[in-house]
Amino acid sequence: MSVFPWVEAEQAALDARQASDVRSSDIALRQFLRLLLWLRRVLLQDCAVLYSKYPSCGMFRYTPFNTAAFRDFAANSSTVITRAEEDARYALQNLPDNIVTSFQGLATDIKMEQQTQRIASDARWQAIESQMNEMSCTLGMIAGAKGLKKHKGKNCE
Repeated sequence: MSVFPWVEAEQAALDARQASDVRSSDIALRQFLRLLLWLRRVLLQDCAVLYSKYPSCGMFRYTPFNTAAFRDFAANSSTVITRAEEDARYALQNLPDNIVTSFQGLATDIKMEQQTQRIASDARWQAIESQMNEMSCTLGMIAGAKGLKKHKGKNCE
């Protein structure tokens, strides 16, 4: 923690102030300290990459970049980065197949849903036709009972 080594102490002091008085909340300071922690990590990671490429750069003669811990971290990080790049490259090579498979699955799902909706729609249409036929027969029977023109509908008994 040689980069911004005082951040944790400032966070603890801020927490103590806020615990003693709720009105002493300082959102901007809290977010600034979180930013410094994030920048610490980014700075160390980026410097590790730079060290693997330019180990003789002058900044690597100063703390924390001249320590054995940093040099070990830089050596390990280049291995991790190489592995991550290979994994990403492999994933990108298979990306078109994955996309095609995903779209085929989506198309199949859509076709199945459309077929289900078509079957349900056909069933509703048949029910409506049946009801209309029954109403037509009933109206024909009513008209016949009242001495009006006889009506013969489809499938009327």
